[in-house]
Amino acid sequence: MYINNYAKIIVNIGVTVEKGDLIKINFSPEHLPLVREISKEAYKSGAQFVSLDIRDSEIEKDRVRYLEDEFLEVFPNSVVENELNVWIFNNYNNCTDVFR
Repeated sequence: MYINNYAKIIVNIGVTVEKGDLIKINFSPEHLPLVREISKEAYKSGAQFVSLDIRDSEIEKDRVRYLEDEFLEVFPNSVVENELNVWIFNNYNNCTDVFR
């Protein structure tokens, strides 16, 4: 199956997943078969955790269409903190090298 070959290229060449990495995949529902293969290959390459964040274009359109103006600039702190924690974890060694 070709989809597994694409996943291997993404994980091993494109992203270069290493042991202990935290991986986050943003995807649309129609990409789920590829995401499953990417997740599998990431774990085989030593990823510590693969987080999946599904993005549905219809839900995003509804949010834009019906969201009240007062909430346009609101983004939940829990989502921001999660993104920041993943970034810090994945970049910790690079940051500490700067301060050595």
